[in-house]
Amino acid sequence: MEPPDGGSRRLRFTVVEPDVGELDVPLLLLYGSGFYTILLVALHPLTVFKTRMQAASTKMSYSEAVAQVRAAAGWRGFFAGLTPSIVGALPARSVYIAALEAVRPRARAACEAAGVDAVTSASVSNAAAGFAAVLAAQLTYCPTDVVTQRLMVADPAKGEKASSVFRSIVASGWTGLYRGLGVSLVANLPGGSVWWGAYGGARALVARQPEAARLPDLVEQTLAAIWAAFCTVGLTSPLDVIKTRTQLATGAAPPPLLHTASRLLREDGVRGLYRGFLPRWAHASLWGGTVIALYEQLKLCAVSARRSGCRGRLGGRRSRSRAVVYAAAACE
Repeated sequence: MEPPDGGSRRLRFTVVEPDVGELDVPLLLLYGSGFYTILLVALHPLTVFKTRMQAASTKMSYSEAVAQVRAAAGWRGFFAGLTPSIVGALPARSVYIAALEAVRPRARAACEAAGVDAVTSASVSNAAAGFAAVLAAQLTYCPTDVVTQRLMVADPAKGEKASSVFRSIVASGWTGLYRGLGVSLVANLPGGSVWWGAYGGARALVARQPEAARLPDLVEQTLAAIWAAFCTVGLTSPLDVIKTRTQLATGAAPPPLLHTASRLLREDGVRGLYRGFLPRWAHASLWGGTVIALYEQLKLCAVSARRSGCRGRLGGRRSRSRAVVYAAAACE
């Protein structure tokens, strides 16, 4: 932007967002859920690869994981567990967005009242919102996650379906549906904060530089999403591998977490704790980058009638809130 006095060109980072009271939240949830479902279907094979590699008793390459899935169930194997994943993801994404939009503006207001600078405020408020959103989503999605992962590694020859897997899990008690919840929270709560903190900080840092004015929003969003995904996956991969092993374990009680970790270290060293890193990073990057671009427009569209209509926002004219509108992206 040009300064009023016509002086030197300098980009100033200012966060201006629609107030949560101005959002048509049901419309946002409706449109958001539809787009998220399409994206979930497109990226589901990456989740299957990741789960197969983490659950393997021996080290497995990416080509071996692909060959194993095709040999077991053909191309349909790449979408094993998709139906329950979609059913469980809809309420989980709804509570994720609701929690995110409820916490973020309040955290930002608290930071501004404390006199925190824009970059730190963006990181802190997004980290707090991500923590709350992931907590709400994990409590909602955990039963679906347990069933879905069992289906991803199931033998199609045995005719295992979602209903039979569900019955086998609850046979030893309903708590089986929340197996691995503790380690999931330990992994994903800081993961949500790291994702949003890294993303918000990256967008704020880049926007302070003069050359950022020449970068399209989509490029900034994508680069920030890839960076945020790398930070998050790098931090939480060991816990995610342990969570997968815990949820797939048979028997009334899963093995202790330390036992699972030590076994992975014996099998494959430290690399064993990072099985499935690349497909998980690719999933997180594609999910985050795509959803951010979509969610920014959806959020502007969902602003209530107290502002101008959706068509103008989705056309050439951009709302002043385009400076930063952080998306509800990230936690798988």
